Amino acid sequence: MSALFNQRAVRLLSVASVLFGVAVIRSVVMRYPQPLPDWSEDEKPIHLEPEALSEYPAEFIESKKNPCWVSPRGTVDCLPYFYLAGMPKCGTTDIWLKLTKHPQISVSRKEPHWWGKRRVGMYRKSTLGSSATAYYELWGNLMRKVTMKKGEEYASKTIFGDGSASTFWGNSNWTSFHPNLSRCPDFAIPSLIHSIQPEAKIIVAFRNPIDRLFSDYLYFSRGLTSSEEFHESVKAGIEEFQTCLETIGDLHTCVYKADKLPSGRAVRLRVGLYSVYLEDWLKFF
Repeated sequence: MSALFNQRAVRLLSVASVLFGVAVIRSVVMRYPQPLPDWSEDEKPIHLEPEALSEYPAEFIESKKNPCWVSPRGTVDCLPYFYLAGMPKCGTTDIWLKLTKHPQISVSRKEPHWWGKRRVGMYRKSTLGSSATAYYELWGNLMRKVTMKKGEEYASKTIFGDGSASTFWGNSNWTSFHPNLSRCPDFAIPSLIHSIQPEAKIIVAFRNPIDRLFSDYLYFSRGLTSSEEFHESVKAGIEEFQTCLETIGDLHTCVYKADKLPSGRAVRLRVGLYSVYLEDWLKFF
């Protein structure tokens, strides 16, 4: 792989690593968790995104370790016990395979991508819908299958996990819910999950942002790779990000802003801005 790099690309990556990686240190050394935002009742995420959280569970079933509840429809719905929330191309599949070998973790589809993508209308043609009900039913159906196959005693102890690597960072479609806002709102996916599931377990894998970026590029380019194309794509991504900072002037908004690179360029620089996502999540968990 190193043969794909020329000296110009390496120099550019060095700049990118400073621009997109150094702030991680700031997040790690700050004291967390921070006090939760002082929202009024009407400002809480549960009210700000009622469609996304349409069937907020009043209480969970005490006899089950995995968070489940009886829905208004009379069925048992559930949420995952833990979230393997990110990051892409950082070994999440390997971690997932190891986790799901535990006898008390029931195997499910690794990446439903509901919080970061389907919730805001992406993957419209998928069998899993964008509503909160569809997401809750996904886990409720899994609980029913486990109960039928292995019995109530096992089902009461088993847990599920959502391994969607987009959950930690995938808030780029926030404008779908807030088209009149010019800046990203102060709440994102972590505040929404915390609103209904404050005891959720969050697992995140990080990788050197340069290595992650190149692996991402190779994966999404589907073999159509060259050092020149990678160089131009990284350059375009940095220029776009700097333009956003100059015009909008808000780091949070620019990080969560959807990438708009020229067609065919598969470089997602913003995914490597770990510190911004960490700060959001560590406010709540």
